[in-house]
Amino acid sequence: MKLIEKIDSFFLGCNKSKLVLLPLFLCISISLLSALCFVIFFDESNSTIYQDKLTIRLFITSVIIAPPLETLIFQHIPYFFFKKIISNFHITSLIIGVLFGFIHYFNEQNFFEVFTISLIGIIYAYIYIIAYKRDNTYPFLITALIHCMYNFFVFLLKFLNQ
Repeated sequence: MKLIEKIDSFFLGCNKSKLVLLPLFLCISISLLSALCFVIFFDESNSTIYQDKLTIRLFITSVIIAPPLETLIFQHIPYFFFKKIISNFHITSLIIGVLFGFIHYFNEQNFFEVFTISLIGIIYAYIYIIAYKRDNTYPFLITALIHCMYNFFVFLLKFLNQ
């Protein structure tokens, strides 16, 4: 439990750039590790995960529109709901993150990604709550910004992989 307290203390006291960049780096690392595991353990040829057409509409939707909308739906609103019934914000982060992961379950071929996206959702929820607890920090803006940058990174990787 001391490790969790140290992590909480670090994020509560760090500057805003670390509050944005460290979780972003962690999300990207989780995503890259997940992609590596997917390539090693699953047959990529049968997957529809990486077959999206990269269009301007997809960019606008996934990088500009979805992050603030999902931050509202999956971090902001649930936090204030669960805050009233669950006192431990770590448990709240887990619940919100898993909900975030399962909402991204589009078909049985990408169930593997639910785990990865749940981890990323836990990070988003945790950062939202930490930012909320800090003075002079905008939790909605910080979480949406991390989410936008992460989605941009994923979009860029898919673009370079075409």
